[in-house]
Amino acid sequence: MTAPELTIRRLSVTSRLPGAADGSRMNRIIRAVADHGLDSHLRDVSLPRGTWCVRRLDVPVELDLRRPDGALERAWAAALTQALLRALGSASDDVVHYDDQRAGLVDLIQCLAAGRSQRSWAWSRIGLLGPMDPAADRFPGAAIVAALRRHPTDALGVVITAVRRTGLPGLHRVLGPSGWSAVASMALSAAGASTGPAAAILAPGGRQRGSDAELARTLVAASSIAESATRSRLRPGPETVAAWAILVALEADASVVCRRDSAAVVAAVAQLLDRTSTPADERPDWRSATEATDPDGTVPPEGPQVRSADLTPDAAAGLSGAADGAEQVASAIDVVPSREETRAGVSGTSRDGAPIGRAEPRGEETPAGVSSTTRDGAPACPIVPERVGARSGQSAAGRDNSPAADVASSRDEAPPTAYTTGWGGLLFLLATADRTGIPTVVIDDPLFARRSLRWALQGIAQQLLTVTVDDPAVAAFAAVDPGARSPWCIEEPVTGEQAAGLATIAAQWAAVTADLMGRDGQDAPEVVAGIARRHAQVRYEPGWIELRLRLDEVDIDVRRAGLDLDPGWVPWLGAAVRFSYV
Repeated sequence: MTAPELTIRRLSVTSRLPGAADGSRMNRIIRAVADHGLDSHLRDVSLPRGTWCVRRLDVPVELDLRRPDGALERAWAAALTQALLRALGSASDDVVHYDDQRAGLVDLIQCLAAGRSQRSWAWSRIGLLGPMDPAADRFPGAAIVAALRRHPTDALGVVITAVRRTGLPGLHRVLGPSGWSAVASMALSAAGASTGPAAAILAPGGRQRGSDAELARTLVAASSIAESATRSRLRPGPETVAAWAILVALEADASVVCRRDSAAVVAAVAQLLDRTSTPADERPDWRSATEATDPDGTVPPEGPQVRSADLTPDAAAGLSGAADGAEQVASAIDVVPSREETRAGVSGTSRDGAPIGRAEPRGEETPAGVSSTTRDGAPACPIVPERVGARSGQSAAGRDNSPAADVASSRDEAPPTAYTTGWGGLLFLLATADRTGIPTVVIDDPLFARRSLRWALQGIAQQLLTVTVDDPAVAAFAAVDPGARSPWCIEEPVTGEQAAGLATIAAQWAAVTADLMGRDGQDAPEVVAGIARRHAQVRYEPGWIELRLRLDEVDIDVRRAGLDLDPGWVPWLGAAVRFSYV
């Protein structure tokens, strides 16, 4: 395990000693404590995991000057360490903990959407906000946009998480049309959209086909942003609706920007979102063509709007500049993070942009080969008598029983839910996706014009292995929450022709993978099964997937082929994927 990293932003000492010589000695000792003494002491202490920020730490220390310098240095370091542990275990507002940087972003969004900016000092210390960014208390929407711009690949995922936790109205109040447009532009860029396609999507238009409308209904049904918008009964203007349509589409299927008809699909999503003020008991079924009218909403419509649906591509490309303008006005104000002076003993705070402590632990007949059933003519999840991947909560194995471990549990911040699977190596096939032509071979095939890529990926997984869509590895393979409904439970049942198309793509994917492994003479499906059959934990958050495997699952051939290298950010998947052996 990597040693904790402690950063002190400012360290000051006030000593009460009679002679100048003793004062010089104290300076020498405290420099030694700061340079190496504290680090040496921390190696013997188990600090709680995650990123911690302590705004101020006052530590009175009594020293016996008759002892040698080395003993005084150790005593001083011990006093600082114990004071730090006590602070981390306190419920003080001056102590902030995040599991990781994404959690910090979610907290920033949630707090500012609720009108709370008291943690601005912590957001600045861990680098979410800079000294020239808009002041969070005066320009909360611009501050959110500024923080997301520093982490554009996380933007959509953390916004989704924040919306799921707090709903849409508060965030809508602080972002407004320009803020939503800025977030949508970031999400488009992260998904791999160039300036041209992004502008086209920001100004949706053109003739729609039946497949576009059907796919749009599928995307809306799978989106938590769309669900929250429906519940909120907000009545946004066209610019906000256009931005929401982009976010909804990308949340449900990040590859939508790769489609030739992407603008038409997003336009169809926007048309559905225009009905989001419908009460819950009158909400339309997104899988049907039922029409619904808007009742009078409790939230008034937005003020004068720029109709993004009427913009030309060139004009739409400038939508993201609206938020930039707000930031430029706000940036003219001298925004300086609070700087706490220390006194009376030794005081340690985190530096700008770094944490104070970070510990790395760290009924229709189903075509052959594809699991799907229907009930009363509607799509349904496969009924599987025996599940390959059992879902479980957080494992208690390896729990740290030290006093510092109680600090993390006392603050009620649990990590993402972990799901166990016996097919964790399935995600190793992401390394050969590009060689297979994924996602192009799927989204360009007319067979799958009405289907999301996530549905297709889960179908391919079922063709590659003897698994079902309820396996956590199959969910993660398609960037779907293992605890949520599968696209195969939402979309229409698979047809025989589609099953055959999925089988063809799966066979090609298996052949490419076997060739990379140097086993082109062997049965490709058997090679893939051997790669995939690995016990693992899947940890999921919107936009982030981690696969944790045991050390005894390391395979030299897999490693030599580079299959278990971290894929990192996968634009068409809309998620960052990480592999770790623990």
